Amino acid sequence: MASMIVVSSLRASGTHHLYNLNVVNEETVFAAGFFILISFIYKGHIKRVRDILYTSRAEHTQVVKDCIQSVEQMKDVVSVTEGLFALSKETVQLESEAFVQRQKVALAAEVKAVLDSWVRFKQQAKESEQAELVKSVVDSVLRRRRERTSSPPLLLRSSVRVSFRWGFPSPSLNA
Repeated sequence: MASMIVVSSLRASGTHHLYNLNVVNEETVFAAGFFILISFIYKGHIKRVRDILYTSRAEHTQVVKDCIQSVEQMKDVVSVTEGLFALSKETVQLESEAFVQRQKVALAAEVKAVLDSWVRFKQQAKESEQAELVKSVVDSVLRRRRERTSSPPLLLRSSVRVSFRWGFPSPSLNA
């Protein structure tokens, strides 16, 4: 084993100079080198962990800033919500009015259908009555003609009766 002598310090005290001499052997150099290597590795690991922590802190800070910005953007949410509520209230009112109008239109359509049906019924009744009147007049004329007692005044009276009943112009008595 080789020994090394290292002067570690020089002290002056008064008039005497004292020198400290330390004897260092291979194991001490190996141990010192090992500890120096371990300290470099440890410092590298600490630097890596510190960088990870700083990066994590920076990311967290950015996330917090983004959250603050999103909250700032939502500061008008109350007024927007109130506006939307007023709009939905107006929409409900308009839908209600539209429903009432649809009901009125449906009622008017139903009334029109009933009135149209009534008009058709009255028209059919009138046509039926006219047909019966025409048939009775024709039967009466034919019956009288067969009896040979028919005369022009009978036809004239029948036509006057029909025209008076239905509002037709009455035939002239001079014809």
